[in-house]
Amino acid sequence: MNKTEIVNTLKALKPDLLQHKVREIGLFGSFARDEQQNTSDIDVLIDFDDDASLFDLIRVGDFLETKLHRKVDVVPKESLREEIRDTVLKEMIVL
Repeated sequence: MNKTEIVNTLKALKPDLLQHKVREIGLFGSFARDEQQNTSDIDVLIDFDDDASLFDLIRVGDFLETKLHRKVDVVPKESLREEIRDTVLKEMIVL
């Protein structure tokens, strides 16, 4: 998969993701920068509803891995480390 395919797939999945307490999703990391390798995972930043739980996070990760056929690293927006926050938000492709 390349960046365009991932972005298009994530956009198509957005209605399903809203059912899992997702407010916003963005692609960041190597795929967003077109620097991915064959072994690269897909990094997504998720802004969850306030009442989302750890189970919602796990369900979203499993759902995305099933649909994208690749390891997906789901990062909740509120848990982004301060030292990388600006870089991630700058490179992120908001869907």
